[in-house]
Amino acid sequence: MFTVQIGAFQLPKNALRNQKKAKERFPKYAVYNNFSSKAKYYRVSIGKFATRREASTMRQQILKKYPKDYSACWVNYIAK
Repeated sequence: MFTVQIGAFQLPKNALRNQKKAKERFPKYAVYNNFSSKAKYYRVSIGKFATRREASTMRQQILKKYPKDYSACWVNYIAK
């Protein structure tokens, strides 16, 4: 599976704020906020896609609609 990561935050309040905004902007997609205990940060990502191509298409849509807010978003592989 693949997802589009839209941010990484050290503070939970920043991750939650970003997650809330993404849920409002992308209501058709699940928005995740996962804590990485190894790296000590919260990752906010959108969707679960079966292929990298689907996730890349979503990434392009995000960049087109919100280029300044998500300029550093990227596609991540996630375990099922």
